[in-house]
Amino acid sequence: MTWELPRFAAASLHPSIAIEHQVSAQHVSELLRNEMRVASILGAQTLVTESPVGMARLLQINGFHAKRAGVPMMMCGMPITVLQINCALMILA
Repeated sequence: MTWELPRFAAASLHPSIAIEHQVSAQHVSELLRNEMRVASILGAQTLVTESPVGMARLLQINGFHAKRAGVPMMMCGMPITVLQINCALMILA
């Protein structure tokens, strides 16, 4: 089962706010881990989210197993892509 994770955390599309400062914070990683645990308990195996292209790399740096599920598109002047985040691999990590 796949669940959509709309508006992951509180990421801003404003160009003056670096994405690294939004995702690397410990509380954001903890929030996602908790969301993944609950989703997994309720039967989800994968989460999908629309995110800036650099988000996949930042999620991987923080121990999440994320991959692009489509070709990036421009939205509000930024490249956006759909990411799949594997819940099962996070639970095991």
